[in-house]
Amino acid sequence: DALEFQLRNIANTDALTGVSNRLALDDYLMILSQHPQNLSRLCLMIVDIDNFKRVNDEYGHMVGDQVIKLVAEILKASVRNSDLIVRYGGDEFLLVLQGISETMFREKLKQIRTEIYNANVPTYSRLQLSASIGGVMSAGRTVEETVMEADKFMYLAKNRKNTVVTEKDFANEEGEDGTALEALKVKQQILIVDDSEMNREILTEMLQDDFRILEAENGEEALKMLKQY
Repeated sequence: DALEFQLRNIANTDALTGVSNRLALDDYLMILSQHPQNLSRLCLMIVDIDNFKRVNDEYGHMVGDQVIKLVAEILKASVRNSDLIVRYGGDEFLLVLQGISETMFREKLKQIRTEIYNANVPTYSRLQLSASIGGVMSAGRTVEETVMEADKFMYLAKNRKNTVVTEKDFANEEGEDGTALEALKVKQQILIVDDSEMNREILTEMLQDDFRILEAENGEEALKMLKQY
């Protein structure tokens, strides 16, 4: 009845943003699995707000909530009513789109990335937003496999921030902005802490081909860099 529908709708909605929550995603995927022909046309992206912990630490959780709501509004304005937007984690969103081409999907990913980067947080004009986005087309995979692939590409994107990574980028070993993905896959960032400049130089020389290097000369400086990065 109407009350049951209303209660179900409340249960399926994220209270902060008004988009769907993970319970709604489970319902959606269960319905989708009953129509396997739709799975081959499924496109999925995971959007992660860059440096969100720093926003909370520097501006407070109320501003953090404001950022999450702003990103949710950008996503709503960027997709169709028939597409699904899910608040997937604290600062992560999962989007499910059906019936669009690979070219349109890649353009949509870039558009969303650009819209978030260009967004202004009211009264906090110096707060620069960006997002790391992983996108994948199901192409015969199960929904679970598609989600895992999108999550993997999102984490590759997070190595650079404000970046989109798709399966095509990954296969071509080149990102959508021409960046070689080999660097995203291999060069993780490490922090060398030592009060001896010579020791830091020796370690940097040994490791710089395989890692991006940060240096700190004491514990206090190291803690500051850990918080920053």
